[in-house]
Amino acid sequence: MGQRIVERGGLGAGTLIGRLALLLVISGVIFLLIEAAPGDPLGQVPLTLSPEVRDRMRAALGMDQPWHLRYLLWLKQLFWIEPLHWLGIDAGQRLISYQSRAPVFDVIAERLPQTLWVVGGGYLAGAALALPMGLIAGWRPGGWLDRACTGLAMLGWSLPTFLTGVLLVLIFGVWLGWLPSVYDTTLRVQGWEGLAQQARQMVMPVAVLALYNAGQLSRVLRAAMVQAAAQDYIRTARAKGMPTRVVLWHMLRNALLPVVTVVALGLPGVFGGAIITEQVFRVNGLGQLLIGAVQANDLPMVLTLTFLFGALIVLCNLVADALYRWLDPRLG
Repeated sequence: MGQRIVERGGLGAGTLIGRLALLLVISGVIFLLIEAAPGDPLGQVPLTLSPEVRDRMRAALGMDQPWHLRYLLWLKQLFWIEPLHWLGIDAGQRLISYQSRAPVFDVIAERLPQTLWVVGGGYLAGAALALPMGLIAGWRPGGWLDRACTGLAMLGWSLPTFLTGVLLVLIFGVWLGWLPSVYDTTLRVQGWEGLAQQARQMVMPVAVLALYNAGQLSRVLRAAMVQAAAQDYIRTARAKGMPTRVVLWHMLRNALLPVVTVVALGLPGVFGGAIITEQVFRVNGLGQLLIGAVQANDLPMVLTLTFLFGALIVLCNLVADALYRWLDPRLG
């Protein structure tokens, strides 16, 4: 099945090579921007250290090399040394964070579960909320339910995630005291009590992303449902008196085509929203890691994270294109 998707989606070797070249160009631009930015990665070390010690630290981190050699070393570490390390083969010096002095991918692997909990929960909750909203609004456009769902969707989509997060913290965390306003990343889920605490602290960050995601998806689904309802086969089915559930099913099958594309293309945007959400709720995930690395001029960490986010965007574009072409044979 995967081979048919790739073939019908037109994902040839040339396309994949072109996207990889795009990622390399993006990483080079980011490297130059960070290189030109003011600040010193060793600016946080004590001022009492002698210049000789500082020079040795720079040499140990490879900061005494010209910029183009450091960029080529980063490419070698990313595409050769790190993959071999995960296979159990020691091929040389791994990517090391300037800030934590720990391997970059070890730090990312430690922070990734927190982000996946929030992003995954927000995406699933948003999709579960958007499906009935889009169906209700698209089934009878112009009615009061359509106007109500449209208003809620526009509200969730238009409000910035940081503003929604602050409002939820003020209402449910400060004024009512129902939910914790700070995410406890040290919590270990053991038993039902630990699971309940984890669920409580996930409610607000997940709700912020779910509201934004549901607003976008429900509007796309509503528009697709209205367009599907105008098709001849749907009008014929209604004229023949077919059950509502049967008509809805046929409408939904065609309406899901643009939704699949939006879901795939919108996933990187949810990660972007999670960066802001993690700051509001103090979730110790990739968002906080990226912002802390930028503030500390941690070049290996910033470059690796931005490359991974860029790779996610390229991958989601490829998946969206392949799935759309596979679901709609007319585009094959």
